[in-house]
Amino acid sequence: MTSLTRSTRLRHSAVSPGRAPDRNEWSVTLLRAPGANGGFTEAEKVVPGQVRRAAVAELRVLGASPLVESASLLLSELVTNAYQHAGGDHVIVRLIRTDTLVRIEVGGSGAWTPVLRHAEDLEESGRGLVLVDAIAEDWGFNKEQSTVWCTLRIPGEGAPL
Repeated sequence: MTSLTRSTRLRHSAVSPGRAPDRNEWSVTLLRAPGANGGFTEAEKVVPGQVRRAAVAELRVLGASPLVESASLLLSELVTNAYQHAGGDHVIVRLIRTDTLVRIEVGGSGAWTPVLRHAEDLEESGRGLVLVDAIAEDWGFNKEQSTVWCTLRIPGEGAPL
């Protein structure tokens, strides 16, 4: 097990976790199971929840507690999307706090482009980016880094929405 922040731990798959010493930033690199071509292996199914719990603890350290609920949902969606669609051998999750915002970045080593679509009523998937679009202040995709990012405004900080 690799320590992420204080007593928060991910069970497996984590390397290079931690906060940059002089910045308001936290990141973790999650190693994918060998040969994983999309979706979760049985052992990886717990990863979104583990990342969410570790990030929530870090949001509190970063002074962004009011964003915990929204950030938890966004992290779950983006990490799940990265595992299901990005492929590659790892997924990187970053939280960056500025004076007024928290930026969430989730990317993978595989080539992919996220697509905002509206799922049919009976479809079991296809709503992740719709949720990101509805909850986040802003969001986008950095093709060079294969990273989806979104921002949340810290209540009471900066200009009103």
